[in-house]
Amino acid sequence: MHSGRRGRADIPVRHHQQTLQVISAALDNSFRVLKRERVISIIHPENAASIRVAEKLGLRLAETAERGGQPRSIYATTHDDWAGRTGDL
Repeated sequence: MHSGRRGRADIPVRHHQQTLQVISAALDNSFRVLKRERVISIIHPENAASIRVAEKLGLRLAETAERGGQPRSIYATTHDDWAGRTGDL
């Protein structure tokens, strides 16, 4: 997850609920404390578990790209979308 050029968190997806809580806290911190307008998560398109986590947290596929010659899906959310979300994790 990237919240800017210098913010990055590489979190392995092992325990789904704990992962949701940790990433939710990181997103919240990115928007409330770091004052980011947009946060992205760069995910390999075959990593279904990470895609499910991103989508559960409200991130949406924003674009596709290559990184190191490998395909990547870039999921994103904005401050306004994050602030307006509803529902439990």
